[in-house]
This record gives sequence, C-alpha cells and structure tokens, in this order.
Amino acid sequence: MSLYNKEKWDEYFKKPSSGKVVQKRLDYYSFNDLPNYDIQTELYQVTIPTIVYCGRHDAQCPLVFSEEINAGLKNSKLYIFEKSNHVPYLEAKEKFLQMVSDYKGLTTKTYS
Repeated sequence: MSLYNKEKWDEYFKKPSSGKVVQKRLDYYSFNDLPNYDIQTELYQVTIPTIVYCGRHDAQCPLVFSEEINAGLKNSKLYIFEKSNHVPYLEAKEKFLQMVSDYKGLTTKTYS
C-alpha cells in the first residue's frame, strides 16, 4: 500500500482486514483484463455529475491519469489531495469527507 505519510501506517490500518480481496482475482484482472482495458474514447458518454479525485503522490494511478479522465468527462470535478498517495480517504479523511459533502461545481480544486 502506498502512503504519502508512511509513519501513519499503523493508524490507518489498525482495523483488521476482511480478507475478501483475493489475490487470485487481482492477478487475473492485472494480467488478463487490464492490458486491454481502455475506455478513454467512451468517457464523453458519461453525463452524470462525477467526482474524480487523486492524491498528488499517487504511485498506483498517477495524477496525470486522473487529469485525463476528468478532461474526458463532460460533467466532472477534479479534486487533488496534496498530501496523499493512493488513499486520500485514509490520509486526508476529513478533507475527503468535505469533498463528498461539498460536491457542487465543475472546477478543479486542490487541497493542501
């Protein structure tokens, strides 16, 4: 798990895992579906209001991909969490909850 603030690992993951994520499923997706999975040309069809969010330091899905997704959607808002990696809902929990409750517009906003 990639974290911006690695010192908080124990705090973020103190709850036991459900064990429902099965490595076999993840491997299948990674090696069979993911190499050919590309819906960029279909994003324009999504018309409902959409939140796109990303941690500035995301190693699994870098910000550039969230920016591309946001640009391809007609009615989206990009939220960038400056002090987060892949899990802003853990690393910036209060700001994440604020993002969800405040979602109203369509402009990019950066959280410091």
